[in-house]
Amino acid sequence: MKDVYLKFQKKLLREKSITLRETIGLFFIGIICILTVIGFFWFYISHPENEARKLGDLIGFLLVWLFSEISLLIYLFKYNNVPNFARFSILMLIVTSNMWFILYLLHRVFP
Repeated sequence: MKDVYLKFQKKLLREKSITLRETIGLFFIGIICILTVIGFFWFYISHPENEARKLGDLIGFLLVWLFSEISLLIYLFKYNNVPNFARFSILMLIVTSNMWFILYLLHRVFP
């Protein structure tokens, strides 16, 4: 039993070089991050009478948020010293934060 645990621990803590599949995944997650912010800007500019104008204070937050996500994705791409479980957890947090941000914007814009 201890051998199985040690194998599992070694697999989770392994630091490996990034593969082509992971590179493509990071690229698509970066595109999703950028499209989320662009979608909000497009809606903000094209609907002046809508609820989006009340969300104007989010523009500065959006730029900081996009910068932090993209810089984290670049770090995950460039450096190999992040263990597998942490890399996967960070990517899932980025994806779910984008999903929840889109749902928040839809709730605020279309109450």
